[in-house]
Amino acid sequence: MAITRTAMIDDDGTGTTGTILNNAWKQELYNQIDADFETGTWTPFDLSGANLALTGVGIYQRVRQVATITLQIIYPSTLHAGAASFTLPYPAASAYHGGFYLGFGPYPLRFFAAGGTNKLDILDHANGQPRINSSLAGVNMVIHGSYFV
Repeated sequence: MAITRTAMIDDDGTGTTGTILNNAWKQELYNQIDADFETGTWTPFDLSGANLALTGVGIYQRVRQVATITLQIIYPSTLHAGAASFTLPYPAASAYHGGFYLGFGPYPLRFFAAGGTNKLDILDHANGQPRINSSLAGVNMVIHGSYFV
């Protein structure tokens, strides 16, 4: 049979008094820890203005101020000449202006998350210029990266 005990921090070194870590205190601590961690899925939506039906569901994990995403996405057939971009699960931190790279695909691409937005832009790896939707028609890509939220 287990013995139920309440943890005590020995504040004064006597071993007889201290701060009792009761269930309410522990629950508050656990709630604070849980608030710094989240995992789930999200469906990216086209932000290029073409209203494209993107095929793909991503997974994300947020630990404190860092979100890590993994996403397989297939671009539909389109002739739209707008700059390719789609939604992220969280807005990027306002001070963050960075990007991450495509893991797998027909050619290397670069991705850019502008600070203060939940928009991920797709750029050409070689010159950093925005890729247009029609250049990605039918492309199946896997994206993995982390960004500050």
